[in-house]
Order: sequence, then structure tokens, then C-alpha cells
Amino acid sequence: MRNAERFIAQGKIRSAIDEYKQVVKHDPRDYGTLNMLGDLHFKESNKDAAVRCFTQVAEYYARQGFSQKAIAIYNKIARIKPDSPEVSEKLAELYQSKGSVSEAKSHYTTLAEHYLKKGYRTEAYAIWKQIGLLDPNNTQVFVTLAEAYLEDNQLDEAAEAYGEAAGRFSRAGDHATAVESLNKALTINASNVNCLNGFVRELTGLGRADEAVERLEDILTTNPRNREVARLLIDCHLSCGRPDDAEAVLIQLVESEPANYAKFLELVSIYIERREATSAGRALTMCSEHMLMAGQSDELEARINSILALDPNELASMRLLARFFSWKRDKDGLQETLVKMASVAQAASSVDDERYALSQLTILVPHQTEFSDRLDELNKLHGFVENPFDNRIIQEQFAGEGQYQLETDFAIAADDTVTAIDNQIERNGHTNGRVDGAELFDAEIADINVETADIIEDEILTPKYETELDKELESIRFYIENEYFELASRTLEEQRQRFGDRPEFAEIEVRLGSAMSAQTNGAKPLDIAEIRNEFGIEDIDPISDTGDYDTHYQMGIAYQEMGLTEEAIKEYQDAIALVRPNDGSKRFFQCANLMGHCFMESGMANLASVWYHRALEVKDLNEDEQQGIWYELARAYEAGGDVENAGRYFEQVYAENVDYRDVGECLKRLAVEAA
Repeated sequence: MRNAERFIAQGKIRSAIDEYKQVVKHDPRDYGTLNMLGDLHFKESNKDAAVRCFTQVAEYYARQGFSQKAIAIYNKIARIKPDSPEVSEKLAELYQSKGSVSEAKSHYTTLAEHYLKKGYRTEAYAIWKQIGLLDPNNTQVFVTLAEAYLEDNQLDEAAEAYGEAAGRFSRAGDHATAVESLNKALTINASNVNCLNGFVRELTGLGRADEAVERLEDILTTNPRNREVARLLIDCHLSCGRPDDAEAVLIQLVESEPANYAKFLELVSIYIERREATSAGRALTMCSEHMLMAGQSDELEARINSILALDPNELASMRLLARFFSWKRDKDGLQETLVKMASVAQAASSVDDERYALSQLTILVPHQTEFSDRLDELNKLHGFVENPFDNRIIQEQFAGEGQYQLETDFAIAADDTVTAIDNQIERNGHTNGRVDGAELFDAEIADINVETADIIEDEILTPKYETELDKELESIRFYIENEYFELASRTLEEQRQRFGDRPEFAEIEVRLGSAMSAQTNGAKPLDIAEIRNEFGIEDIDPISDTGDYDTHYQMGIAYQEMGLTEEAIKEYQDAIALVRPNDGSKRFFQCANLMGHCFMESGMANLASVWYHRALEVKDLNEDEQQGIWYELARAYEAGGDVENAGRYFEQVYAENVDYRDVGECLKRLAVEAA
């Protein structure tokens, strides 16, 4: 160092450089000396050597976070190599990290111009975009960028740039220009969701929602399956005060994507506010079954009552109320509703509604003959041959065969009674036997009617299992029989914690142990599928027994719609045993998903979560299917008291689709519970 200083004083620059090189060679981290060495190289006009020294120093300062020192060194390099894109990029990044926007923009501009000169248009556009993001008030840069993208036929990028420019115009209060930019974006790409949202929002704010509706209708005409456009069009119609038009679009949307049924509830609220009870009843009818399946029966009842509060004689809502009481197995409520419905329908000359109510009443209260008499009168008057039995309600109440069985039992009992009467008359020798016999027959028939009513009441009101514990035990027995030993063991432990130590649990535990021991000891021979599984052999042949699968699956759906969840679960389990998660179809997914719904309806959230997890084993699920299962998993965990896992799955849905059903409200609710 002393020699180098002496040589510098003597003007011997080359000798000083040699000495400094020795210093740096022995201490490469002496960046102060390396900086002086760069200065000496520059004095000697050795620009390349100077740049190498300065670059090492600048990179060191940048790594250490000394932005200002790094900028000073890079500025030295820029004076030596003013056209270096690497130096411009480094300076731009350093100034940006410091918050010096104008200096960063200047160097980014230099870099972009360099790329354009070299013909690297894609790189230049990326830099211009960076400049735009750096300065939120610079709107013109995105307009220029959009035009450049358009010139190069990069259509998606051009549409995004016009959309970004529109957002900036909007924030600056220039909504008309924002609409122009969005119009250009949609001319390029009519399905750009962000631009469509902005377009609708801006036009609605300007009081020109009709223009947005017209544009969305045109897009939907050419692409009728575009769900995002359909949702926007529905919102536009609602904002324009046209709920009827919104309802027409919503019906088509729900037909292709049932998960949007909740939008009908918004329509119901609007119709109620407008005191349009008939329209509200119609809209609620369209989503009522979805609400029941989703566990929203209480909300459905509240909506029905709100409509009936507006118009106590609204027949569609009465029909819904009858369906609700049937779902709840509330015989008294169902009977009262049907009686009122029959009366209102008769006064309104609504034959279909009156026959609907009477057909149910003849089953619920067969001993009240005025209902069957009136039904016969209507049938004769209008030429109806058969009674309009609602199969869903009938099957739900009588487990599919009840109506036929009751009629058969009634006929047999009636024949037996007539025979007994005749014998009694013959023994007693009554001269007026047929009269007395008729009276006796009527009395017997009345008894049979009472007995039949009792049977019906039992079918409607008595659950299959006497207690919740019986239901859980039956589920565990089913798992053992089908060798779901781990699931059986886990469920058994959960029920122990829930109900305490019971003698039934000991019996189940012995049964589980015996079954597991039998399997371990080889009591059950391996079948072909198990052998393949044992040796890891992939079986890619499709399941051929599709007929059996479809039979069980459709029966499961029928039972589930009737509210007979236990029977539905059994059918779904029979169906799912015939398919695999990796068989290339969605049959396993569909069965597992519906089984989860059934267990939720039965109050067994833990078992529901098991099947929702099984549903996720299926590969190539689309976004809607994944989000749907995540949402249902979250609900299952929440119902089971596992707030942490519930929050985790709600957050997964929220991260991908903030508008999915009521996921935002669910997260807020969990946050309150956690607090």
C-alpha cells in the first residue's frame, strides 16, 4: 500500500496498479482498494479492466444493502459504458428499491429504448409495463403499451393493457375514457372477465347499464356457456330493476351449474321487497330442493313464511310449505297446510293445486272421507283417470312400497271383515242381516282406517332408529362387515367420547377384533382384485358392471330426495364398491360426494369428512369440483367442532373464488368463534 501511494505521488500509475493488484490478490474482500484500482485503470484508459473492478464493488454494495454506494459505483460504470443495458437495469432496480421513482423511470426508459433498437420488442414491452406499475398515475404508458401489443398481434396482452389503463382512468375520475378503453379491450377479447367486470361497473356508475346489458347479451348469444358473463348479466338486470329478466338468465345458469342456486334467494328478497308474492314463490320454488339438500331448511321456512305474510293465499308457497313439513316429517304441520291449500285452491279454481293437496290428505287422514269424496268429484268433473299422487312425497313417507302395501292390507282386511260379517249373520239368523251387516262393516272399516292412520303416522314420524346411538352403531357394524376396519375403529372411539362407555361398544369392539383377526389369519381368501393390489399390479380395465352401478346410484339419489338418508347411504356404498377413484370416470367422485351429504344430513359430520376426502382422491377434478368439496369439507369440520380445519378449507375456497356461495361469511363466523 505504501509503495502504491508513493508511485501515485510520483505519477507512476502503472507501477501503482501493480502494487494494488498484489493487495487485492492477497485480500479479495478489500473493496476499497478494488475501487481505487478501477479508478487507476480508467486513468490509464483501460476501460474494460476498470469496469470489471467497479462491477465487483457495485455488486458487493448491492448485496450488502448499501444502495446509495452501489448507485455511485454503477454511475461510474455508466459514464464508461453509457449504452450498457445491464447497468441501466441495475440502476433502475436500485433507484426503485430506494423509492426514487423518477430516476428509476429514467433508467427503465433507457433500457426499453435499447431493447426496441435491438428489435427485442417483448423485452421492451415488459420494461414499459414495469414503468407503468412503478408510477400509478402514468396512464398513458398502458395505452401506448396496448397499442404496441395490438400492432404485434399480442391480443391477450393488448386487452390486459387496455384494462389496466381503464382502471387508472377510472381512479382519476375519467369514467367515460375508462369505458372507451374497456370497449377496445372487449373488442379484442370479449370474454376477458376483468374487463367485463370493469365495463359493467363503469357503465352502471354512469347510468348506462342498458348498454352493458346489450353487450353481455351479445356475448352470451355467441357463447351461451360462459358462466361469468351470465352472472354479470344477472347482476346488470338486477341493478336495472329487472328481476324477471335476471330470473330468466339465472334459470339457464342453474341448469348448467346448480351451485349458483343461492342467487335465487337474492331474487326472492327483491320480490318480497317489491311485495310480489307470486314471483317470490316462483323463484323460491326453483331453489327449494337445493336448500333442503344443503341443510338450509330453516332458512327455507323463513322465506316461505315471509311470502305468506305478504299473501296468505299464495299457492306456490303453500306447496313449498307442504314440502318443508314433509321433509321435517311433521305430520300435523303438513296436514294443516294441505287442508288450507285445498280450500284456497278451490276458491281460486286452481284444480291442479286442489287435487295435489287432496291426494296427500287422502293418504294422511284416510278416515276423513270428505277429502277423497272431493277428489273423486274433481276427477269426474274434469275427466281425470288417476289421482295426482306426488311420487316423491309418497315414497318419502311410505318407503316406496307403503302406499301399495296399505291398499293391499286394506283390501285383505276388508274381505276378511265381510266374510266374518256374513258368517255372523248366518249364525244369528238375522232377517235384516244385510242392514246390520252393513253397519257392522262400516264399524270395521272405521277401525281399519284408524289402524291405517296409525301405520301412516308411524311411517311419517317414527325414525328408523330409536336413538342416535343406534344409528351410529349400525354405521360401525356396516364398516366392519365391509372391512373398513380403520374407519370402524376411529368411529367407535369418537362415539365413546360422545356417549361415554356403553355395553354396546364392548360388543362392537369384540366383533371388530374378531373380524380383523380373521382377515389376519387368512380366513378370507384374497380375490383377484386384492392379489393385484398386493403386488402393485395396475388394473386399467374399466368396470364392466355399469348396469349395477347405475341401478344403485339412481336408487341412492331417489332415496336421498325422499329424505331416507340411511337407505341412500347403503345404495351409494353398493355403487361405490363397483368403481375406483382412478378408473377414468367421475363415478367414484359423485358417489363419495353424495355420501358425504347424506352423512351430514344424518348428523355424522366426521363420517362426512371421510367421504369428502375420498372424493378428492379422484384425479383431474375441475376447479368447481375441487372448490365444492373443499367447501363441504369445511362445513363438515365446522359441524364436528374442528374450527382449525374448517378455516383451512374455507380459506382454500376463498383464495380461489371469493364469490363462492357464502364462504366470506363463513370465514368471518369462524374468526368470531375463534376469538
